[in-house]
Amino acid sequence: MQWLHTWAGLALGTVLFAMFWMGTLSVFDSEIDRWMNPASRIVLPEALAVDYDALRPRLEDLADEGARTALIVPPAERQPLLILRHSDSDGERHLEYFNPLTMEALPDSISLGGSGFIFPFHFRLHLSWMGIGYWLVGLASMAMLALLVSGLFIHRKLIAEFFVLRPKKRSGRLLLDIHNASSLVALPFHFLLPLTGLYIFFGVYFPWAIEQIVGEETTAVSEEAFGFVLRERADERVPMLDLNALISETEARWQARSGAGDRVDSIRMFNPGDRQGTITLAQIFAGDRVEMYGEVSVYDAGTGELINEHSHGAVRDVHAWLAALHFVQFDSWLLRWLYFVAGLLGCVMIATGFLFWVSARERRLPGQARFVDAMAAGSTLGMVLATAAFFLINRVLPVDAAFLGQDRPTLEVWAFFLVWVGSFGLAATRARAAWRDLCWLITGTAGLAALLNQLTTGDGILSSLEAGLYAVAGMDLLLLAAATISAIAAIYLGDRAVETSVRPATA
Repeated sequence: MQWLHTWAGLALGTVLFAMFWMGTLSVFDSEIDRWMNPASRIVLPEALAVDYDALRPRLEDLADEGARTALIVPPAERQPLLILRHSDSDGERHLEYFNPLTMEALPDSISLGGSGFIFPFHFRLHLSWMGIGYWLVGLASMAMLALLVSGLFIHRKLIAEFFVLRPKKRSGRLLLDIHNASSLVALPFHFLLPLTGLYIFFGVYFPWAIEQIVGEETTAVSEEAFGFVLRERADERVPMLDLNALISETEARWQARSGAGDRVDSIRMFNPGDRQGTITLAQIFAGDRVEMYGEVSVYDAGTGELINEHSHGAVRDVHAWLAALHFVQFDSWLLRWLYFVAGLLGCVMIATGFLFWVSARERRLPGQARFVDAMAAGSTLGMVLATAAFFLINRVLPVDAAFLGQDRPTLEVWAFFLVWVGSFGLAATRARAAWRDLCWLITGTAGLAALLNQLTTGDGILSSLEAGLYAVAGMDLLLLAAATISAIAAIYLGDRAVETSVRPATA
């Protein structure tokens, strides 16, 4: 068990930290989007009736272009824009944004932000070749479950050790105490999130489980499990239905049946404008319940006839509950913050595990310890620094920035990866001093990002709070908190370095 715990953590610690860090930030991915895309800083009134028929001209154009799908995501408290996602006849995907107050088209997003970069990084590391990102994350998730179980076996007095913190002991003992405490405080969370993540992607890891049932008819899964109705195109145009009336009728029927305020939060069109097209109205996230795809109604795009009122079975109910636990889209800010704190504790658990391994072997195996120390610094503080640089470059680049044929969102991503790789180089050349150096760099980068937000957009903390832009103010406050904590850590690490260098001379 100890061998498994040591080497599984060491081999996959870098991937695990990336997953936990990006997953933690993804709890507030919509808030990060609003900070990184100033055009989305809109305050919605409490009661907003969206005029979906204002999209009719754009939807007619998509139908003329032979679009395969069109998905309308209504505005919400955390994400106030109306989003139109569509795929053309070649399968290429596109995103368009609209101001729900005026239904005017907004400029293209200037950043992938939290939902376009940070959230996908969490589950596929932006490695698309042969789906290797999904498989690395799956392997790391299985390792995380094994690490938690083996850790419980190794620490036979774990409950007693949880109440012990010895800051005056040598660094190895302190690191172990922090590692034990951060592991146990959020143990259910640390176990549940990798488990539900594996469950969500069962179709990637076990595709044969589906193939054995439906063969090559994979659309049957979408129809049975999610209620979608997929039909072949007839290549015969029909007029667009009145979406406002269709949504009102659907919500009234749902609410009469459930007695709750169920609302449509997904409008999906298959073969829009075609006689064989369908319109699927769904409630993806119930908000007040831990559930996904609670209500699904499918209409014929030509006649408006209700052709499927989906009611999923017990197995799908379990899937909906487990998936919703992972995606944390329910309406509870308290739970959202608890997820965020638990995710940070997971990051602390992984980082202290790295450092304890180094502390226990730096005298006996100096070469190996030096290598793992550099890897740990780049994997942990380097990841944090790269994220801060991602935010900083967002406030530095002009709106129409382009370089070597790459657009602005891509340049932000390149900045992230260049800084992350550079942090490994710094860790390899600066030895233990790299930890202090990276802390100072995080302090400067995060603090400057918050300052530039005010200088470039005028939405400082106070002005954002006055305007009701709480997501923007919250991002600035978290950036300043990160800068402050990093500065304190840098000062502490600097003092420890001085103590270490003086101690042999005074012994």
